[in-house]
Amino acid sequence: PINSYLQLLKLVVLVISAILAFCYLLNLSPWGILSGIGALGAIILLVFKDTILGLVASIQVYSGGLVKEGDWIEMRSLDIDGEVLEVGLHRVKVKAWDNSITTFPTSKFLELTFKNWRNMTESGGRRIKRTLIIKSSSVKFLNKSSLNEISKLSLMKNYITNKSKELSKENNDKINTPNERRLTNIGCFRAYVYNYLTDHKNINQNMTILVRQLPINQYGLPLEIYAFTKNTEWKNYEDTQSDIFDHLLASIKYFEL
Repeated sequence: PINSYLQLLKLVVLVISAILAFCYLLNLSPWGILSGIGALGAIILLVFKDTILGLVASIQVYSGGLVKEGDWIEMRSLDIDGEVLEVGLHRVKVKAWDNSITTFPTSKFLELTFKNWRNMTESGGRRIKRTLIIKSSSVKFLNKSSLNEISKLSLMKNYITNKSKELSKENNDKINTPNERRLTNIGCFRAYVYNYLTDHKNINQNMTILVRQLPINQYGLPLEIYAFTKNTEWKNYEDTQSDIFDHLLASIKYFEL
């Protein structure tokens, strides 16, 4: 974090040294030269505009804890996505995921919007937010045969038992009527997905786990899976996410969807 200040100190030392050397060669008093610099303040501000902006940006970045070396940042306006290698007085170095190096002025942190993924890593959970598109015409009420088959799934035994008791109480005078409440295959599959996620060893159970239906569209009924993996490392995250959807895609046939 002191790198920016060291660069600024180096710049000040070089300027003062140049002034003293100039005065020594011409046998002039340095105080006269320094007093004259005040009148040239506007020119100095213009010449060192980027340095001043970079200094202000680096101070705000470090004092606010916005960015530090090793952070994963994303700045879409500059097409930057990678790991921060260095935050200097003048420019920032970012290593992209293809191992290329991108540099940009530090002052851009004050001008442009950027995303820092550090808190995701420190929180201990990386979000999964994907949808399964269900064919809407396959959604239906379950008959006894289908219900018995689904009841054989270990993750569904308690759900089917509790739900059957609940429906039997509500359907005392509604059996075989249009108002009778019945279990649907999509509702049971939604419960199965939720139970699978809450039973998964690589899913963070202390964070939000949600399985919900999104508005139906021209492709079908989107079923969104929203959860967080315990491991935030890219490879492990992708492996966990792929394993979950491999299983769900293979299991959907049991629900006749």
